[in-house]
This record gives sequence, structure tokens and C-alpha cells, in this order.
Amino acid sequence: MKSNLTTRFSRSHLIAALVVPLIAIAGIASGAGVSNTPQTGYIVCVNKTTKAITYPGTLTCPKGSTQLALGARGVDGINGTNGLNGTNGLNGRDGLPGLAGLTGLIGAVGPAGPAGANGLDGLDGLDGNDGVDGNDGVDGNDGVDGVDGTNGTNGTDTSDTLNLAQSLIPDLEAATYTIDCGGTFSTGTGISVTLSAALKAKGYKGALITAYDGVAECEGQAIDVTQYDNVIVGFVSTVDSENGLAMVVTKSVVNTLAPAEEEPFTGAFLMSITRGGDEWPAGSIGFGILNNINSGEDADIHTIWISGKVMESASAPVINALGQFVSIANKKPGVICRVLLSCTADSDYENWSN
Repeated sequence: MKSNLTTRFSRSHLIAALVVPLIAIAGIASGAGVSNTPQTGYIVCVNKTTKAITYPGTLTCPKGSTQLALGARGVDGINGTNGLNGTNGLNGRDGLPGLAGLTGLIGAVGPAGPAGANGLDGLDGLDGNDGVDGNDGVDGNDGVDGVDGTNGTNGTDTSDTLNLAQSLIPDLEAATYTIDCGGTFSTGTGISVTLSAALKAKGYKGALITAYDGVAECEGQAIDVTQYDNVIVGFVSTVDSENGLAMVVTKSVVNTLAPAEEEPFTGAFLMSITRGGDEWPAGSIGFGILNNINSGEDADIHTIWISGKVMESASAPVINALGQFVSIANKKPGVICRVLLSCTADSDYENWSN
């Protein structure tokens, strides 16, 4: 029967076991000229109290330590025998598939096959477009002359029309003004209106009606109003963009035109003047006739012929033979009451338009 012997070493025993051999080695190495190199050996120090071993890197030890000289490196030992060959490793994994090979060359053309059977008849094509119309035939013979019609009424004497136009010019010129909105010019027509207390308090005394487009960029701003060489301070106070009108109040009293009392009829005499911004040069005066009152619309006077031309979206007034305006900027008088003025039911502006 075997017994196991167990040897127990305390910490102090272990240190003594290590230090004693070192002291023996140091005693041997101290006579060999130690100089802290692998060839001559190294000096280490053992603390007499803690038994700790230190390497100061010098040939002397501090006070309280014992010097130990470790011997130099010995001669290299004999090479050991080769170890046994290791077992073969496991087989590696299969490699990835190789890239596809290049496409082979096209083979030679084979001999022609036998002729196939005749195909079925195709569907009928679409009908072609109609041909160009033929030339007109020869005119027929003139018919028999008809019976003469009834003689027409005598036309208006041209001199009477000229005299009428000349008689209306002074009042028309006096009641129209040039409005300057930053270089955009339009015609303003003076109307009779009672201004609000707020406008009166700011010194405004008169009012002009013009086209909205001519003053759209100057809404709520002061502008210049002129008549020949006279300059008046104006202010764009109210605009009606939906109906294309605007009102400009002035610091001076202006001459005015009254709205027409009766609706003009087709062919009625009409007259106009432009002060700027219309299709005629400023100061141009023209007269003509009303071609169509545009009775289906309550806003626009339609197709007014002045001096052989149709008036488009002009800002100028158009007056009748009595010197009353039937439109301003091609709008009937009643349109002024929609936004610009607050009119009563019996207002002259709504005699025949609303």
C-alpha cells in the first residue's frame, strides 16, 4: 500500500528555499568579475528584512541589502532530437465554382431547307382617305334684277356732327386728367362724390375714376395727377380689381362729368378723349357710334367704335351727345357703385345699369 507524502511550505520557507541557492551561486560568481552583462553575470540585492529581491542595475547594493552575484550564461546545450511527425490535417473545403467559359464560335450556315407551303391570304387593307375636292363648276348666268328697294332716310349732316363734337370738347377736356403711377399713365375722369370725413380731414377735395390696371402698383400710395401744366397731389384710395376700376382722390377740386340719364342705343353718337395709357396718344379726341350696348352683361359697354376703331380696355371716358358719360374704362356707370361708391337706390349712377 502506497502512502502519499505531502510537504507543506510556508511563505518564509519558500523564500529561504529560493534565496539559499542564489547565495550559493552568488558566492561562486562574485570572484568572476561580474559587470551586469550576460557574459559576466548580474548583481541583485536581497532585502535583509523583507527578503525581497531587486535588480538595481549597479555593482553595489543599498544599505540593509545583501549583494548576490548571478553567474554568467552557460554554454549552449546539445540540440534535442526531432519530434514525431504530426497527424495529417483534415481535408479542405471544396473550392468555389469556376467562371463560365467563353461562348463558342458560331457554326457554319446549314443548307437551305425545302420551300414552305403558301401562306393564307392577308386581311383587306383600310379604306384610303377621301380625295381632294374637285374644282368649282362654272358660274351660272346672272339672275333677273330685283325690284328697286324703298329710298332710305336722309343721313345726318356731317357738319352737324362736327359742330356737336366741337361743342362737347371744352367740358370733356376740363373733366379729364393724366394719372402717373410710377411711369404707368392712365386717364382719370372727375366725378361728383361726397368724400368720407377721414379723407376730408387729410385735405382731399376731389375724386377721379380710372382703370384698375393703370394704378394697381400704387394702391394706398400718393401719385401725381396732371392736367396740362397743373400738377395735383393724388392718392389711390379704393380699388375694385374684380370689376377693373379704381378711385383716386385729389388735394384739389376737380371738374366732373355726370352719368348718362338714359341707356344709349345702338348707333348713338359717342365721343372720347384720352390723357394717357390708351391706344391713342395722350390728348387724342375721337367720336363715333355705339355698335352694341352688350345688353346681356351688366358691366361692360361692348364694341364702341371711336374714329373707326374699336375701343378695347381703355381707361378713358365715353360721353353721349349731352356730354354725360356712358362708360369709364368701358364700364357702365352702375359698376362704380359696387365697391368704389356707396350709392342709394335712386342714385344717378344706377339710372339704367346696376
